[in-house]
Amino acid sequence: MGEMRSTTIPVLIAWGSAWLGVVLVIGCAKPEPTQPKKTPKQLPPAVKAAMERGDKALSNNDRKAAIAAYSEAIKLDGNLKRAYVNRGVAYNELGELQKALADFTKAIELDPTDSYPYEQRAQVYRKLGEVAKADADKEKAFQLREKRRDQIREDKKKWMESKSKSKKT
Repeated sequence: MGEMRSTTIPVLIAWGSAWLGVVLVIGCAKPEPTQPKKTPKQLPPAVKAAMERGDKALSNNDRKAAIAAYSEAIKLDGNLKRAYVNRGVAYNELGELQKALADFTKAIELDPTDSYPYEQRAQVYRKLGEVAKADADKEKAFQLREKRRDQIREDKKKWMESKSKSKKT
């Protein structure tokens, strides 16, 4: 048993050192971003607290409390896409389809590049029997997801190219 410990510790140290080396090399070889990164919006404490209450209520299946909390957050900051989406989810689950539809539409207005509100709105349209609108939203969501996948592939390709260039220098 003592012999096992004496060989295990150096092996663990070697693996840890190798892993750290890889992390440092990869961290240093980051490509230039293709677009400026958006810095996450710092929410005022009251808005953050309302969002957290809404998230907790939604995860506890308390739809009415979630709607109240997200509505409070929206009153404080009317540009919170996530509040509209999550309130729309709660409305949808309560069967208040017109309110859900309005929230998903507002979320799409705030960020037309996010596929999730389109997917959610498609579900509501389908429940309302508006199949053509549901299909159009599903198609739009699919296109946005594909565009995102293409961007990820392009970013990975650039990263791999910069990684190989850094090995040569």
